[in-house]
Amino acid sequence: MCKSKGKYKAAENVHHLKEVKTHPNIAMDLDNLQCLCIRCHNEVHDRLDKVDKKIPK
Repeated sequence: MCKSKGKYKAAENVHHLKEVKTHPNIAMDLDNLQCLCIRCHNEVHDRLDKVDKKIPK
């Protein structure tokens, strides 16, 4: 289940609450991980706007 907004959707991505780049020591701690669906994971990383702008309407 996607943990963002309590959605009942396949959680296909694992999100690091604190980025691996800046917190490598807790990268695999369960308290630092969150299961998210692809859409929510992209929202967290602000990717949707970038993808939507590239797709002609």
